[in-house]
Formats: sequence, C-alpha cells, structure tokens
Amino acid sequence: MDEKNQKFKEAVEQEYSKQNYKIIYTENNLEEKYAVIYFTGNGIYAFPTFECLEENILKKDRYEWEKRLFKKAQKHILLRDLHKAWYIKGINSEINDVDKVIEFLKKETEGYKVITIGSSAGGYMAMLAGSVLEAEYVIAFVGQFILKDRRARLEAVRSKDNQRIFGDLMSLAKYKDITPIIKEKNIPIFYFTAALSKKDAQDIAIAKTLDNIYIFPFKSAVHGIHSFIRWGIPKLNKEELLNWHSTIKSKSISIVLTNFKLLGMYALVQMIKHPKRYLKQLLLELFNINLFKEDAYL
Repeated sequence: MDEKNQKFKEAVEQEYSKQNYKIIYTENNLEEKYAVIYFTGNGIYAFPTFECLEENILKKDRYEWEKRLFKKAQKHILLRDLHKAWYIKGINSEINDVDKVIEFLKKETEGYKVITIGSSAGGYMAMLAGSVLEAEYVIAFVGQFILKDRRARLEAVRSKDNQRIFGDLMSLAKYKDITPIIKEKNIPIFYFTAALSKKDAQDIAIAKTLDNIYIFPFKSAVHGIHSFIRWGIPKLNKEELLNWHSTIKSKSISIVLTNFKLLGMYALVQMIKHPKRYLKQLLLELFNINLFKEDAYL
C-alpha cells in the first residue's frame, strides 16, 4: 500500500474509534413522540483520499440529512459508515457490525414511533433497520436489496477503492439479501429511484416484487435522486406520501416539476445557482437526451 493510501486508512481508523453518530433533540407541539433515524450513504466523502476525508469528516463533521430534519420528530439520530461498506463494520469500534447498530438504535428509540431514511447504502440500511425495528415507515432513495453482486454494488455506490484499501469487507456481510426481512415485517417503504439508471435496474426489479414497497420512479439516468428532492421529502407525512403515490400515472416522474412542488420558489433559486445541472435534466425530460455521466451523482 502506498503512502497516500496508508495515510487515508490510518485517518479513517482513527475516526472509527470515535462515535460517528449524532443525536439531536427538537421541540414541537405534537403529542406523539417520533424518532427519526438518518443513515448517511457512501457519498459522505467522494474519494478515498486523506484530503477528501479531512474536508468532509475532520473539518465539517458531515452527516447527511442534518440540515433537513423531520419537523414532526423530537429525536433525531444521525449515523455514518466511514468505511462506506453498507454498515458491515458498523459505525465505530464498539458498535462494529449491523446487529450492534440495530440494537443500539432499538435502545435509543424506546418509547418513540420510528421513521428511518437513507440514500443508496444508507437506503439499504434504512430498509433493513426500519424493518427490524418495525418502524412506522421507511424512506429509501435508490437503496440496495442484495449485496451478492459485489462488483456491481461497489461500483454503483462509490466503494470500489475503499474495498481495495480496507480489504473485502463485503465477504463479512451478514445481510446480503434483505428481501426476506422486508417481506416478513411488511413495513411500508417509500422507495425513490432513478428509473433510467442501469446501476439501479436490479433493485427496481426487486422492488416491484415486494407488496409493501411504494415506488417513485424519477426520470433520472444516474444512481441517485436530485438532492433538492431529498430536501423536500422530510416535509411530507405518511398520508401525503401515500396520496402522492396514488397519483403516479407515468413510468417516470419529472424531477424539475417535483422540485417546484416540494420547494416552491426555492426551486427557481436552485435552477439559477445550478443552471448546467437543470439544463441537462430538462433535456432528458423533454427530449430524452442524456448528458449525465454514468457515474454521476445528484
């Protein structure tokens, strides 16, 4: 292993010795007590370099969803997997596998109604933990159901280089197929996916076979759902999500129109700030011209 990779690996292991979860309490006037569990995905840092880790973890202490908490909840539990390996090694040196993560969450959510949310590898964990914990419902963005196809899974969620550095963590996975648990627990799962993404095709096919999964197929050709849509989803409750799903008539949903539906005029602000991204999306939606790179992330 070269010097740069060694430096990166040592930095990850040092951070792994810390807790890598954050609990936030907020107040509201609701009588029902809700705890939302937010699973950070493998996009937590883009590349396996010390510089990238330093910017996102050491300096920013980044967790996905921290700026988009559910208003209905009083307790918010944010987790991250620094190894970017579907939480196979858990979140830290003590809570060091999936079962221990779920047991930790079970204790932390006692007395609360539970909602889980996550994207990609975080979506996988949201579906698994949400099912085991018997959550009220789960929100998953392009989450994986099966981890057996290691090469495709690694390439799809930015983990290939991490596995080369940390070893074949996939071989340690206990839950390589979570569909039996999803079927058994029958928890409502709102599944947001990229209808045109080749990397998500396998998971979309599996989702269609599961009766408790409500699929929202967005007109996207890359692994991931537009970040602005992810910002808006926590505003919606279970009934609103069910009503939205019942109105889906087409094979794919417009990302641009959904942004305006969820964010109002703030979506226009984002279009002005990110014109190239929106232009590409408009070309895809209006003329089926795909200018996104296969490995692009939104």
